[in-house]
Amino acid sequence: MTAIATFERTSVSVFGAFKLVGRRIRALQTRRAGRKAIATLLEFDPDRLEDLGISAADVRAALTTDAAGRRLASRRAANARAWSPDAKMAG
Repeated sequence: MTAIATFERTSVSVFGAFKLVGRRIRALQTRRAGRKAIATLLEFDPDRLEDLGISAADVRAALTTDAAGRRLASRRAANARAWSPDAKMAG
């Protein structure tokens, strides 16, 4: 009876380990796909990037961090605030 209970616990923990590994692999794949999409922005001309509120330097800087998407989003937001009507009137 003890051997059966031990086997059931082991199979559940092995299954849990496989699920964890699967989740981590999917997270890595998702992050890689996002970085590839961001790297594609380097193919845009500078005027188009400016229209998006970022520069090629912003894209390159974002690719050096672990949170590339968040880095670009924060740069874009900062640039948008700089172009707001309130900022233009203050300057």
